[in-house]
Amino acid sequence: MKISKIAQLCKKRQTVAMFATEAGLWVGDGSSMYLLPEFCDISADGLALAFGISAQNEKIRFYRLEDMEKSYDLHDLTERGESICEQIDLGLWIGEDKIRPYKTEAGILFLKASRLAPLKEELENGEVYLRYETNGQPYFAVKCGMILCAIITPMQMLSEGFMERLEDLRDLCRVQYQNEKAKQLAAETQIKMSEATGED
Repeated sequence: MKISKIAQLCKKRQTVAMFATEAGLWVGDGSSMYLLPEFCDISADGLALAFGISAQNEKIRFYRLEDMEKSYDLHDLTERGESICEQIDLGLWIGEDKIRPYKTEAGILFLKASRLAPLKEELENGEVYLRYETNGQPYFAVKCGMILCAIITPMQMLSEGFMERLEDLRDLCRVQYQNEKAKQLAAETQIKMSEATGED
């Protein structure tokens, strides 16, 4: 787990959320939370020091979650059920953010790539699963082998504007593809004509 990457997410959102369990401390910016077993009894001041953040920094809010387990299943094996998510081999850039689309049993869901950055090593032997909050909302559960190491809220992407941009991109790609195909066909036809007339 890359602590510096978690710190970057927290600094960007100006929020450090914490939730203590027997397995360790869950830490993140609220939209993504990561299990840090080595930080079981750390204080907010100690966590701020580990993150390179001044605990007195008024721009960054530190708070402890009290009911995370009521919404999310934090167990490695869940009785609520989970299913594997299939990453679509096509990335999207929205502003400065790279977005990864996933096929899930709940439909297509989007995950901001920066939220996987702290898990680079874990994902070498890990998978992204779909789980559901107690209110029915889906979320990503990232597991290293059988061990749950992060939970991430899907990014809300779908809107009329987003769909229009996708359609514009599809149309532009279709026109470009047809133009290139026509050029290739014309070149092939020219070669065949040259061969038929014996021209060099």
